[in-house]
Amino acid sequence: QRGVNGWLPIDGEQYAELDADWQGPTGGGNEQASVAIGQTIATIPGKTYTLSWHFSPRPNTNGAENKLDVSVDGGVVKTNTAAGGGANTWEKDSYTFVATDDE
Repeated sequence: QRGVNGWLPIDGEQYAELDADWQGPTGGGNEQASVAIGQTIATIPGKTYTLSWHFSPRPNTNGAENKLDVSVDGGVVKTNTAAGGGANTWEKDSYTFVATDDE
């Protein structure tokens, strides 16, 4: 997203909205549009890693519709959820784990 409804990223000029409105703010909305972002990271088995991210609930949306599941090695390790107010409200979160494989 960039500049949609005046909502701002935590840093820079853009952010990813995982429960996007494919038709845009004037297209009627309410269509099923949840997406996922993934990244494979090279790791060393036995080493400790910390994954961190910022989460903001979609403004003006209830908590049941604002959910972020974070997975490591195929399993959900953290869930962020909150009701959205009138603007983005970014919160930092993280998860620390010991690698069991090389990615």
